[in-house]
Amino acid sequence: MKELKLKAAKALKAAKAIKEEKGNRMGEYVEAAGAIVYRISSEGEDGDEVEVCVVHRPKYGDWSFPKGKLENQESLPHAAVREVQEETGIPVRLTFPLADVTYPLHADGSEGSRDKSRKGGRRSKKTIKTKHVTYWVAQVLSPTDARMRQDALGARIIRDHETDSVQWLSINAAIEKLTYESDKDVLRKFADLSHSGMLETATFIVVRHGKAEARKHWSDSEDLRPLTPTGAAAAFALSRELACFGVKKLVSSPWARCAQTLIPYAAFCRQDIIEAEELNEDTVERSPESTVEFFTSTLADAAKDDAAPVALCTHRPVLKEVLPSLKELCASEEIARQLPDESPYLQTGGALALTLRSGGENGPKIIAVQLLAPVLY
Repeated sequence: MKELKLKAAKALKAAKAIKEEKGNRMGEYVEAAGAIVYRISSEGEDGDEVEVCVVHRPKYGDWSFPKGKLENQESLPHAAVREVQEETGIPVRLTFPLADVTYPLHADGSEGSRDKSRKGGRRSKKTIKTKHVTYWVAQVLSPTDARMRQDALGARIIRDHETDSVQWLSINAAIEKLTYESDKDVLRKFADLSHSGMLETATFIVVRHGKAEARKHWSDSEDLRPLTPTGAAAAFALSRELACFGVKKLVSSPWARCAQTLIPYAAFCRQDIIEAEELNEDTVERSPESTVEFFTSTLADAAKDDAAPVALCTHRPVLKEVLPSLKELCASEEIARQLPDESPYLQTGGALALTLRSGGENGPKIIAVQLLAPVLY
């Protein structure tokens, strides 16, 4: 028995050594998020001009976009909004998923072998980490809207000291200023959107209600069946995700589990919830066409110029009916494939953030799809 224990201990030690060696070879994977924040300036030579926000980091002596690593139990959208405000002092809302960038980091945390347009200080060549950054396009929130969503976003965001200069530059000037070629590539992608008139978008978020009490354990009316504690926690966490997109209009099935999913955000932001009978399970079973018509008309209203970002909460049977209609509104087959087509479509408490473009007489078009999942801990 003693000999078996000794062999087991040696095997465990050997397995641990192999794992550590593999980890040393592969390095650590770091998730980060940021945004290309833009505004329209009237001081351009040829009239209104798009300007983007860039920051200088004295620790590394570089110019880049505001970004940073995820904190524990944080989603990518929340990290992007938080990091932008920490590094610039500017509250923003996300509008459009733009790009993903991956590059190695040095041992000192500097940005590895990313191609630099100008030679900087000496860097260690030892790469131990790989960084993946997800970028969004983002707009500046008005002070009123920033105050409205503050409590839903979470703890107060304090300006840090990682940056010592924040500048608004034209796209061409920003390309000259940025240190890294990968950042310039991201900005060129943003420029393509700007030149094609694709920056004017709207946000429509489809939410499936949080986990509810089991039907077999519920003896009261079905429309009163409430969220479980886990469902309530997901609703609370979802409010942080809705805040990242600056949601200002809430629409829900009147049934308890749907309304309760939006109540935390509504309470934080002091917003009303518009209840629509067309979104409940009885209506979609009895008259699915009326549910689809209400859903698509609400989406079309959200796509109009200057419309407020919308979050709509409903049930799985409703998703089954409306998702085929959403696929028809997608600007391409590739985007349509990003919409779920199998039950349960979304996990309870999950959401789809749809980026919309007004299609004029042809109706709205979905040009991007993002899956939102509340982080529970």
